[in-house]
Amino acid sequence: MSSNVRIEPGPKTASSGRRLRLKILLGIVALFAVLLAIVTIIQERDSDPAKADIGEIVRLPGGDLQVREDGKGTPIVLIHGYSASMHWWNRNVAELARSHRIIRIDLLGHGGSEKPTSGYSMKNQAKLVASALNEKGVSKAYVVGHSMGGIVATALAERNPKLVERITVIGTPAEDEDAELPFLGRMVFVPVIGHGLSTIATRPVVKSSLKSAFALGYDKVPDQFVEDYFDLNYSAIKDSKSEAGKYLDERGLPERLKKTGKPLQVIFGREDQIVDPEAVKKYSSGLPGSRTRYIDNTGHTPQYEKPKLVNRLILDFQ
Repeated sequence: MSSNVRIEPGPKTASSGRRLRLKILLGIVALFAVLLAIVTIIQERDSDPAKADIGEIVRLPGGDLQVREDGKGTPIVLIHGYSASMHWWNRNVAELARSHRIIRIDLLGHGGSEKPTSGYSMKNQAKLVASALNEKGVSKAYVVGHSMGGIVATALAERNPKLVERITVIGTPAEDEDAELPFLGRMVFVPVIGHGLSTIATRPVVKSSLKSAFALGYDKVPDQFVEDYFDLNYSAIKDSKSEAGKYLDERGLPERLKKTGKPLQVIFGREDQIVDPEAVKKYSSGLPGSRTRYIDNTGHTPQYEKPKLVNRLILDFQ
């Protein structure tokens, strides 16, 4: 006896199909993760020698730095911020250099300076800045730091008090909790995935993200600022931010600066989208003698958005 029996796929058969698809999907995800991990390992080993574009390379034992000098007179040292370069001061130099010797320095891992796989602590950055200034014969200077550059300026005053005469910080967090990077910037720090994103980021995406460094509606982000990001290796991107956070977590800037006894000026844009402008209050309460200034209709980068006003504030603080 025979019969044609048609077997319909039952719940178990359908379930097996779903499990198979899930396994394939998980396998693809695992493979992608492995590939990203390999890329991470390879790129974290990457290091690049110093290469000057508008300055000269100062050879130092801990890492070669690009330094640029303009003008003559008493020295003013300009230190840029995170993922930036000395180009972020381009709109300030001509006027300041009429009466002062203006020294710009690319921090380790940034701009034309050397890009190693380590050495990004704020104390080491300050040590290298001090060494570069010593090579240039500078024994005393007025130091101006933007954002993370203000943290390095503080570390410099702690390490070499005789070198730093006075300090102006621009858009610099008083504590680590005061600052928050834009979404793309935060994603860069996600293990494995973040490194992959930093590798495949396009110039239009980076340029759009950099708008947060300015006031709302500001759409004139210079192409050079985008190139500054692509000049970084992953170690500089990741470690500079984390080391700045560690430094602030150990002790906030107002407490550190108070101990140095150096005259301090604090400048903030009222529309800063990266560092909370209310951080000014932490400086004024922790350092009653400090000079604090808000600039209206300005974001995180007052020296570029309102260069003439910032120059006047820098020069008046003498």
